Amino acid sequence: LMNGLLRMGWSHGDDEIIPTAKALEWFGLDGLGKAPARLDPEKLASINAHYIEGLGNEGFVDAVSPFLEKAPSEAQKAMLTRGGPFLKARMKLLADINAAAGFVLLERPFEITGKPAKPLKKEGAMEHLGAIKDLLEGQDDWSPAALDERLQGYAEGAGVGFGQVGPALRAALTAGQPSPSIGETLHTLGQDEALARIHQALSAHSS
Repeated sequence: LMNGLLRMGWSHGDDEIIPTAKALEWFGLDGLGKAPARLDPEKLASINAHYIEGLGNEGFVDAVSPFLEKAPSEAQKAMLTRGGPFLKARMKLLADINAAAGFVLLERPFEITGKPAKPLKKEGAMEHLGAIKDLLEGQDDWSPAALDERLQGYAEGAGVGFGQVGPALRAALTAGQPSPSIGETLHTLGQDEALARIHQALSAHSS
């Protein structure tokens, strides 16, 4: 807010991001603008996004917790910490956390209904999901890149495009809530929670 208000009536070259320490160092009357100041909410949000991006992952969780619809559990705090780098990139305001992290805040058991459930009903979806669950149970490297590589390898080995396996897996993990890449989503949830959600989807669609 200080950065945005400062830039409404003063400038330092083309700098848009001016932390308080730099403002104290650079400020001078020669930078005052003659034109009337104009409030630009979009610019303020863009500046705010930069400062959110700069938060450490634990500081990020502390900052967003008051904006959550309900206090996060310890397990959810751990997920938000792991997912910090991916969630911050999807936010401009701290209040955006409920939309950005909706998939994190789901509590089992949850239902997957409507359009998000369609990929789970496609022919072969449950077979692929079961195979992926078995694959991920033995996955030691739970980094996003390793997970994406493993899943892509599965699709290639099964002789199908990733579009035939990815949507069902994403539905099981997120119930249709917005989320980052599948590797980042799995990493954020953690191995235990991710496998539990896949198991839940398999159980719900077993006959």
